[in-house]
Amino acid sequence: MALNLDGFIRKRKTLKLGGREFCFSELSLADLARFQSWYAEKRQKRLLQQAKALGIPAERLAEQLNRPASESEMLDEMASFEGLGYLAYLSLKYAHPEVTLDEAMQIVTIDNLEEISKIILGSFYPGQDSEKKKQTKRSTGQRL
Repeated sequence: MALNLDGFIRKRKTLKLGGREFCFSELSLADLARFQSWYAEKRQKRLLQQAKALGIPAERLAEQLNRPASESEMLDEMASFEGLGYLAYLSLKYAHPEVTLDEAMQIVTIDNLEEISKIILGSFYPGQDSEKKKQTKRSTGQRL
């Protein structure tokens, strides 16, 4: 029996960028798994290039190539320009399936980087949780 997800509503945020509206959607675990696969492939290519440049046989890199990326490496990649562009692409594809990866990379600019980062990364975004806690404490009248 297949799970019916018709009632599932993904959080969305619309931004007007360059005279056009773009709807960014909350990322799912499936999106994050796609990001993880994309990063693993990128990381593997980089390690192979480094091994070749240093004259290290690829067989000696098997341990590094097969090791999954650490949480720290993944978070660092999410915060990078290329990583954030890929996450923006994954986020945009729900409302804008016609947007390509290259176009998504051009939609994210220095001017909108922070706002888009907060939308896409949500709780992964540095300071996001602490800001929510501050707002909750203020609304309930608790001291900070």
